[in-house]
Amino acid sequence: MQDCHMQYVSDDPDSQGSALERFSDHIARGAATRGYDLRKAQYYKQWLIDAGFTEVQEIFYKIPCSQWPTEPKDHRIGEYQQRNGLDGLRGSSYLMLRNAGLSPDEVEALISDAKHELRAQTVKAYSPL
Repeated sequence: MQDCHMQYVSDDPDSQGSALERFSDHIARGAATRGYDLRKAQYYKQWLIDAGFTEVQEIFYKIPCSQWPTEPKDHRIGEYQQRNGLDGLRGSSYLMLRNAGLSPDEVEALISDAKHELRAQTVKAYSPL
């Protein structure tokens, strides 16, 4: 099984409260109003064990959300992910953010702030895979 934990996270404690973190929390709440758990991948290992599988391995990758990594391969992955975020953030999240209770103006402001952080690379965010 393979799945992405739909969340922007950072190992940097100074990034707590970032627009990307707030964005992730709001879309998770908005999706939950429709019965979707965007972070269910964290349960897969235990679900497989509970189902009777005995040799379950969990391999965890950090998929960078922008070009902040210095290692060339991760930098390149971050470049692609940054482009995906900048091009698709609004279209992939607007309804979930509205379902989370944000007004249209709040949605636009949060998306703008999240895109700014992706461009500026001030938050060394990644998505767990």
